[in-house]
This record gives sequence, C-alpha cells and structure tokens, in this order.
Amino acid sequence: MAATTVTTKQGVIGDLKYGVVEVTLDSSYATGGEAVAFATILGWYELTAVLSLQSSISNGYVPQWDAANAKLQMWEAGADGAALDEVANTTDLSAETITAFVVGV
Repeated sequence: MAATTVTTKQGVIGDLKYGVVEVTLDSSYATGGEAVAFATILGWYELTAVLSLQSSISNGYVPQWDAANAKLQMWEAGADGAALDEVANTTDLSAETITAFVVGV
C-alpha cells in the first residue's frame, strides 16, 4: 500500500506556487522513505522545495524530506542514545499524517 495525499491549500507568491499537502503514511514503512510526487499531486511543472514538515501526532517520529530521492523519511530516537535513527523497515505508520508546505513552479 502507498501513502495517500490530500491537498488542503494552494496559492501563488510572486513567481512561485505554494501548496499544503497532507500525507498519510502507509502500514508498512519502506527503508529509505515513502516516495511522494508533490509536483504531480499539485499539477506543477517542478518542485522547488519542501519548506516545512509537521507530524499530526506526538509519538516521537520526526519527518524529513529527502530531496535527492523525492522521499518522505521518518526518524526516531533509538535506544542507543545516538543521533536519530530511521524508522525500522515495515513499521506501521498508518496513523501518522504529515503536513507538508511545498513550493514550486
């Protein structure tokens, strides 16, 4: 199953378009992240940047946009006390909705 998306707002600032997209993750997280085609979802030519990611619930997961691979990655504090670790492969994140503020053309 893949992530589902809902566009909640779109607009224009100068020469750039912006959009707010809610991404509900799926029940089996894939190592490396969830592919999300923001430009396609919004009907744009090109994505310029993902400026903000906000998690819907306070469960300790930290979302991050991997621009090079166009994937939404999820991180968590590991038991090892080191820096954040990527969420384990096949973790059920279906209760997690990420709100993304994106810009493009």
